[in-house]
Amino acid sequence: MVLAAPGDRRDEDIRDIADIAAGHFDHYICRCDDNRRGRGPDEVAVMLKNRLQEKGVLASAIEVIPSEQEATARALEIAESGDLLLVLADNIKRTWKQIIYFNSAAKADAPAKKQASSISLPDSQSFELDDSLELISDERGVRIAREEGD
Repeated sequence: MVLAAPGDRRDEDIRDIADIAAGHFDHYICRCDDNRRGRGPDEVAVMLKNRLQEKGVLASAIEVIPSEQEATARALEIAESGDLLLVLADNIKRTWKQIIYFNSAAKADAPAKKQASSISLPDSQSFELDDSLELISDERGVRIAREEGD
């Protein structure tokens, strides 16, 4: 998981974000937004790391990489086939392009092969999508889309 929080949030809100993520992933990369919003160069990322450790996540499972692009690149590099990678992105367009074009030269050289995969998600009664939202699942992954008028 690439974990982040906006710098202009209260310290307790940033810790709450780490609380929610703690224990659900094998590896955490804590990063900062491009606009630090008054925080130091790695302040938010270190706050997230410290809180994850307080919640029982091993230090060996946490990296601090303040740059969004570098953090996303690291996550893509260590992810293996079949892994679920969650990236909390600030610059959505840039990060999405970074994800879909990751290792594209190697993919172009490799023979095309389709591989079906599935994951089991926990049954949760607390997650509901607003009626104006739709889940889309295709070869690029799963995303939430908002219905827009013509």
